[in-house]
Parts: sequence; C-alpha cells; structure tokens
Amino acid sequence: MGTHVVSTDEKTGMQALERLHETKPVRRGLVERVEFEYIRHGTLSLIANFDVATGKVICPSIGPTRTDPRASCGSSRGAAGWRRRLLKRSSFTSIDDLRSRVFQFVEYFNRVLAKPFRWTYTGRPLQA
Repeated sequence: MGTHVVSTDEKTGMQALERLHETKPVRRGLVERVEFEYIRHGTLSLIANFDVATGKVICPSIGPTRTDPRASCGSSRGAAGWRRRLLKRSSFTSIDDLRSRVFQFVEYFNRVLAKPFRWTYTGRPLQA
C-alpha cells in the first residue's frame, strides 16, 4: 500500500539513580537483594520513534524536557518496551552516564533484537 507507519513512544522522568550499596547476589535460599538507598542525579526524557516495518527506532531523542533544544538525535536506534530492562536494576553515576547507556542499549536492540511488528488485527478495514 505504500504506507510507512511509525509509532512514537515517550518515557518521561527516567531517573539517573546511583545505588549507594552494591546489589547482593542470589544465594542458596535467598533472592537477589537490591538496596533501597540511592543518590539522585536528575532526570531525562526519551522520545523513541518505532519503525513498524523494521522493528528499529528512528532518531531517538533524549533531553531534560520534551522541548529542550539540546535534545540529541542519533541514527536509527531502539524501541519501546525495552525501557524497563535497561532501567530496572541499573545504577547511573550521572545524567551523561544514563544518556550514554540508553543510546548503547538502543544500538544493541536494533542490531540484535529488532524485528518487524506483526499485525494481528483481523477485523474490518479502517475507513479513511
């Protein structure tokens, strides 16, 4: 049909948290333990444009706010839904560390994990 579909996802308030204590690993009879104390280094917002046909992210931008003119725009990297994997148990020493690791993960995602979105809608076609 010649249509290019892009899905935009926004993650506001990604916090650059640095854990004060190391995570205690799994031991016999005990689960992994993540300490609750941390140093807050600030927040960033991510806007990622998911190319439905390839499964890759086009031009992700990261900045302190959605309207920040300094928000950077890289090449095709990343996708929505992976954010929790990146942020869940991470520790970041600064905002720049968070920004760098987001772009690194986006590159990895596009190289290894990206796949085309599979449509499952079987109902009536949408009318324009």
